[in-house]
Amino acid sequence: MTTIGLSDRLRFCLFLRGAQDEKRAWQMNSDSTEIPLEGDNLCFKAAELFFEAVGIEQEMLHLEIHLDKIIPVAAGLGGGSADAAATLLFLWSAWHAGLASSFGLDKKRIDKETLLQIALRSGADVPFCIEGGTRFCQGVGEIMSPPLIAPSWPVLIAKPVAQVRTVWAFKQLDQMREDKAYSAPGEPAASFNIWRDALRSGDPAALIPLISNDFEDVLSSQIPQIAELLDAMRQRNAFTVSMTGTGPTCFSLFLSEKERDRAFQSLSAAMPEVRWFKTALSSFLDPLEG
Repeated sequence: MTTIGLSDRLRFCLFLRGAQDEKRAWQMNSDSTEIPLEGDNLCFKAAELFFEAVGIEQEMLHLEIHLDKIIPVAAGLGGGSADAAATLLFLWSAWHAGLASSFGLDKKRIDKETLLQIALRSGADVPFCIEGGTRFCQGVGEIMSPPLIAPSWPVLIAKPVAQVRTVWAFKQLDQMREDKAYSAPGEPAASFNIWRDALRSGDPAALIPLISNDFEDVLSSQIPQIAELLDAMRQRNAFTVSMTGTGPTCFSLFLSEKERDRAFQSLSAAMPEVRWFKTALSSFLDPLEG
């Protein structure tokens, strides 16, 4: 898994609620109508788990979050997980900046390992979004290698109109594996060494054979729009093209920004119904403090 230079923007407001203060529910606002603003929101779920872990009753605080949504929703890009991670990082910072002492609590009540456990309970990809960088991930994504050295290759992201439900995608994948007597991949440890060496070399030729997504065959056979999108992207001088997560978003990696920008211009003109994003791989790490 790797981070890219594409993110939502969140603004937080957190204050103590006095005994005489009007009781108000936590509030969330967004410029997107696709975001749940109440109980099903991952940001609120993460905050609830954080306060449960540190022993502060939710009713003692008022939390407001405003979300400017930039990452496409339900796109296989981890936008919801990244927002939950941002919420936890904000609360972690607030905890060490005075929230703990305002309740007479020891800041050491929660450490980084506990924070990552809260992140995992919030969502499978949230621990990675806490850590960031480029990492070899196992399990449901929570078992992470140390950060890997990776070039900042230019990336073109394409989000088609097609919608893909994760449960449906996994059912289709299971069926495909049954039909084809699919055999499981080799040992993860060997794969990690190959990935590490390929990324460290900075040689696209070493990376190309490693990039694959089992869901690509599933979705391409079921949703013609995705197959057409992948075919079009492969004709624009990218050194590799694939799909993110369970889709439907696709991506291309390029050797230069010039090649990426040229692909963006031609593809966005030919397929205006697709949402296109120009970005780059980002291995930037912002270590947790405290």
